[in-house]
Amino acid sequence: MAIEDFKHLIEAQSLEKKIKEHLDAIEEQVSRVKHIEKQREISANAKSDLESELNDKTAKLSTKEKDLFESEAKAEKTNEHIPLARNEQETNALQKELDVLIPKIENLQEEILELMQTIEDLGEQVAEKEEFLKGSLISLEKIKGDSENEINSEEEKIKVLEERVDSLLSQSGEIYKTGFLLSNEKHRFNNPLCFVSNSACHVCRYTLNQMQASEIEKGVVTESCPGCGRLITPLSAKTL
Repeated sequence: MAIEDFKHLIEAQSLEKKIKEHLDAIEEQVSRVKHIEKQREISANAKSDLESELNDKTAKLSTKEKDLFESEAKAEKTNEHIPLARNEQETNALQKELDVLIPKIENLQEEILELMQTIEDLGEQVAEKEEFLKGSLISLEKIKGDSENEINSEEEKIKVLEERVDSLLSQSGEIYKTGFLLSNEKHRFNNPLCFVSNSACHVCRYTLNQMQASEIEKGVVTESCPGCGRLITPLSAKTL
């Protein structure tokens, strides 16, 4: 009997919606893991950038420290030569050399202090990233284990529901089963069945002529909605 066949399809549609709930629960678990993995990826990239900057600053510090050492040695030697100058011209030349070296030394000292502070800050940031990566790895492994258990549980529930859906479809006539499956290809989890209300599809509101709607309601004909492609179901089957 057509009405009884549609009753099976309506129940199958209801079970499919429950399957969707379990699929959403699985996706939520997958998203939890992906979120932590993404945060770890962002942190790892940031750590890599910080280490690159740290290496660059360390190299600059080494260069400036070498320049400072050479400049201070040169200034010290120049100071030693001033008392030994043979004339005013030599004295003035040595003094001019000091006038260039002293500001340079002062600037280098300031730059070195700034670089040392920057290097210290960068080192602390790198350490923070390392600490996060270590801690998040422990959390990730735990959440992966919990998620895997949850996913397995949800998949078992889905398997049971799918078996029930298959059983219901097998109890329906071939023409109804085929119509449901065709509609389900496009509208799975989104009502592959539709009902006629006031001679119109209750989903897309496509209008059917009254005779056609009457024949569908009586189960005389089996049709898909011309508007949305859903399998049109007698409203009376919904109340059985």
